[in-house]
Amino acid sequence: MNAFDLPLCSAAIAVPLLGALAIRGIVHRDHARAWSVVIAIAALAVAVAAAIPVYTAPEHPFFADPWQLAVSGLARPMLGIDGLSAALVVFVALVTLITLIAAPRGVLDARAASALLLGESMTLLAFCALDGWLLVLGWTASLIPGFTEIRRNAQPKDVRPASRIYAMYLFSSAVLLGIAMALLARFGAAAGLEAPLDLPALATSVLPRAGAWTIIVLLAVAILLREGIVPFHSWVPALFERVPPLVLVPTVVPQLGAYLLVRVAIPAFPGMIHAALPSVADLALFTAIYGAFVGLAQRDLHRAVGSLVMSQSALVFVGLECDNVEGVAGGLILWITVGLAMTGLMLSVAAIDARVGPRELRRFTGLAQRAPWLAALFLILGLANVWLPGTLGFVGEDMLVHGVLATYPGVGIAVIVASAINGFSVLRAFSYVFLGPPPANLPAVGALLSRERVALVGVVVLLAIGGVFPGPAVAMRSWAAHRIVERSSPVTHGSPSATP
Repeated sequence: MNAFDLPLCSAAIAVPLLGALAIRGIVHRDHARAWSVVIAIAALAVAVAAAIPVYTAPEHPFFADPWQLAVSGLARPMLGIDGLSAALVVFVALVTLITLIAAPRGVLDARAASALLLGESMTLLAFCALDGWLLVLGWTASLIPGFTEIRRNAQPKDVRPASRIYAMYLFSSAVLLGIAMALLARFGAAAGLEAPLDLPALATSVLPRAGAWTIIVLLAVAILLREGIVPFHSWVPALFERVPPLVLVPTVVPQLGAYLLVRVAIPAFPGMIHAALPSVADLALFTAIYGAFVGLAQRDLHRAVGSLVMSQSALVFVGLECDNVEGVAGGLILWITVGLAMTGLMLSVAAIDARVGPRELRRFTGLAQRAPWLAALFLILGLANVWLPGTLGFVGEDMLVHGVLATYPGVGIAVIVASAINGFSVLRAFSYVFLGPPPANLPAVGALLSRERVALVGVVVLLAIGGVFPGPAVAMRSWAAHRIVERSSPVTHGSPSATP
């Protein structure tokens, strides 16, 4: 494990955290946006600076911040990144910046901008944590901004149901994760670890099997709750219907549940997780197909987007559960590309809400005549969620399908079917919202603002560049996929090749 010369992980976490505290008192909305964008740019710059050494060094070593903290009598690094988390750190910082630039003025005041920055900081803490309790802290604290914004932004009749749904599902996942970590600490101590929740050490240790299924079940339920996988899926479309989509960006886009699977569950119990993965993959695949069919039948644009998010996130999860590098690498690529496309689509829906209010998918609205840029970007970003050819997601989808076919024969066709149905759902939503003659009572629709256009076109350009030049992204995610597959094998677990 190498150390950064500078505490870049700490800085990446601290910049948005301090910025969130600093801007809360700003009254003017435009000033709050301007300062929050400056802070987000600084956070992105630090995240990129932290990722560069990882991807330019041979074999992408694990880099840790130089400062150490004494835990259980042992001084050790507490924050660091490797080939898996470095891309996710940059991804979260980029998504936050895009959201702050393009969020509608009526939604983004100082408190909302502060909540987005706080959510970014706590998500980065989870991705950079080298200690289990820090991961629990980041997981839990990243949920608080969403909860407060739901209580502030939901319609009066929806505040109580929405906050109850959020707490019931998402905060329950934090409680289960905390219990699992407490039990995992006991297992780590029984295995002779000086620091029982040192995540890199857990990845190379052989833990006792007796009682391990209790921890595995707790981790699995926490993951399924956070990811919205059947049977814990209903919170996703329900919340999308009741609150502005932008409120949910910090909660759904980073996919911390997937990170818990590949960072903690697989390395700690490789053989047992390997045996359980087919069942979890079946649940994820069922969620993807179920979400696709439900989205096709929705009459509300927000619920349709929520169903799409649920389905495509589950397909990413299917890829991570493969036992071959190609499938896992495809899942890792889609983790980033689908997250970017989801963010752009949510911003498009927020732009529609800001101009004409929430749309029902019952009658044609004809917005394309008055907002052609918004129509084009909604369609492109919606199809990018379902792996539009020419984008990096199409490359990831090809790898995912091949990997799934190799691991679960006969399942790959179901992945394609789910994606195809989601494509029909996107086209259906686009048709109702943007095609047809505009109704007589439709309010005046303003064109996309320059900042909205820059943010949304920027997302499209990033996805297109990845599709034209996929080599670097595939190489980076394939390295991380190799490590995940090695750790998931009980044969290599505990060997030098399984080091982080």
